[in-house]
Amino acid sequence: MNQEALLDHIYNAVADFVRWPEALVHIADRVDSIGAMLRYNSPPNGRNLLVLGRLDPQYNEIFHKYYVWNPWTPAVKLARCFAKMDIRPPVELAPIVSALPVDLMSFSR
Repeated sequence: MNQEALLDHIYNAVADFVRWPEALVHIADRVDSIGAMLRYNSPPNGRNLLVLGRLDPQYNEIFHKYYVWNPWTPAVKLARCFAKMDIRPPVELAPIVSALPVDLMSFSR
């Protein structure tokens, strides 16, 4: 399949949600993969999204069991503190950093 046809499948899926599984199969074929997954993990109380293209639905259970919790999620919250225009003093950041379930120093070189 050429690039234009692949893009047509993607744009059609954007316009009509039920076409995503087919589009994902074409994307997987383009990159020589067995299948593809479109996944969105919403913030708390939101709605998650999962679309599979040629993948067994049991992979969703495996994904939830082992990969839903992302150790970078708490780090993003910390990064948002730093990204604000009002720079917070270290005393205010200490409770946020200490509450992270990840040792940030383990990621340093």
